[in-house]
Amino acid sequence: LPPHSSYLLQPLDVAIFSPLKTYLSRETDRLSRFDPGRISKVDWTTAYITARQEAFRLNSILSGFRKAGIFPFSPITVLSSLEMPNPTSNP
Repeated sequence: LPPHSSYLLQPLDVAIFSPLKTYLSRETDRLSRFDPGRISKVDWTTAYITARQEAFRLNSILSGFRKAGIFPFSPITVLSSLEMPNPTSNP
């Protein structure tokens, strides 16, 4: 496995956490528009639950495992997404 590429094998990083961050940001932005002050712990937790329900969908989870090449097992899926540096020749 090439250096700094382990994130490609983590299905939640590949397909879940980025959408979760987007959905949570949208929910907290919505809360901030209604009350531009501080967001309470209860309101933040409610926003997180809403965002989590949107991000943690079965099709997204399965997509993460597929993109990570874990299920179905497909190492070439991950390897083909890596950008390998071009070998340089020494004169």
